[in-house]
Amino acid sequence: MVPAMGARARFYAPFARGLHRGGLHVAITDLRGQGESIPVARRGVAYGYREMVDDDFPAVVRAVSAAFPGSPVVPVGHSLGGQLALLSSATGLPGVHAVVLTAAGSVWPPSATDHLLQKITAAPVSRWHYTEALAGGRRLDHFRWVRHSDGMSAYITDWISGTLIMRQNGVEQHSTQQDPVGEGRPED
Repeated sequence: MVPAMGARARFYAPFARGLHRGGLHVAITDLRGQGESIPVARRGVAYGYREMVDDDFPAVVRAVSAAFPGSPVVPVGHSLGGQLALLSSATGLPGVHAVVLTAAGSVWPPSATDHLLQKITAAPVSRWHYTEALAGGRRLDHFRWVRHSDGMSAYITDWISGTLIMRQNGVEQHSTQQDPVGEGRPED
């Protein structure tokens, strides 16, 4: 899990528990200058997207791969965390099998985002919207979804298990997944 700007890793604990209940290994990282990470953001400490994309995110992927050998690495990025995960993975970063974006707005048009997604060769593109109906009627917003994320974590768990292209013995294996409960809007 790659947090939104200003969000601490521990904020995502309810979502992480849901993914873990679904059988996934889960790691959450604090972005540089946020939460418990260092250096602390302050005057005179200079870093930006380049350092997070080129240095920090690859280090996280290496650490997760070492901690969970043989498991697919699928960063789930929220907001800024989604942008960083997508940009870093699109550089050809080894070890990333797919990227899940949630509330990860972009200044780029959808065609540009699709272009970046195509650079992650093992990742299928699937669009789905987490709705209040899927959250048990609970109100959702940019951050509130985390508290009501059981439906989302179940969907992502199923997606990773059923849609993710796994390369085994050089052969791609594809399967598809239906939209849960007929809610949401999968798009092509």
